Amino acid sequence: MSVKDALKGARVLSYQRVSTTKQEGTLPTQEKANKASLKSMGFKGQPELFSEQISGTKLDRKQLNAMIQRALELKKQGKKVVIALRDFQRFSRNAYDIGILYKNTPSFEESLWFNDIPLVSLNENIVTGTRSKANPNGDLLGPLLVVIGGQEIEIRKEQSEGGLRQAADEGIIPGTGVSLYSKEKLNPLRELRRMLEAGIS
Repeated sequence: MSVKDALKGARVLSYQRVSTTKQEGTLPTQEKANKASLKSMGFKGQPELFSEQISGTKLDRKQLNAMIQRALELKKQGKKVVIALRDFQRFSRNAYDIGILYKNTPSFEESLWFNDIPLVSLNENIVTGTRSKANPNGDLLGPLLVVIGGQEIEIRKEQSEGGLRQAADEGIIPGTGVSLYSKEKLNPLRELRRMLEAGIS
């Protein structure tokens, strides 16, 4: 199934997520980008937006849970429902958790998968399969992209921590100015400043 086919005649719930306060400003950017992507794929309505700042490794997310509940309500009303994401990592950064969130939240019979509500990744142009509508490509690539993205984050985190340790060994402490003479008891820069302040040129 293509993204355009999934979106045709559907009620679209759009989920946006950022992890850190440094990314706080990107929630409106994600909302705008998702709306533009949906429009370019032929969706003519307005998506319902669910946005939050929280780690993608947390299972209990207020807006994600609210979106799942809303999707199930609409489905019970006989509507075709689709969950739109910028990419699958907005839904989860953990390959094990994506199965819990998609097939077992809030329960197996009440899950998005069981109720034929697919996830649509707008950037990756992929639709997941559901209980009655299998999509082998989406079911293979969705979790694979989550694993790759999660691994990339862990590698970056490890590299950052390694860089901080190496900097600390060289006398550079995060959040402070560079100490050019960390091992000198008489710091030339500090002494120069002291002399200038005392009027010695």
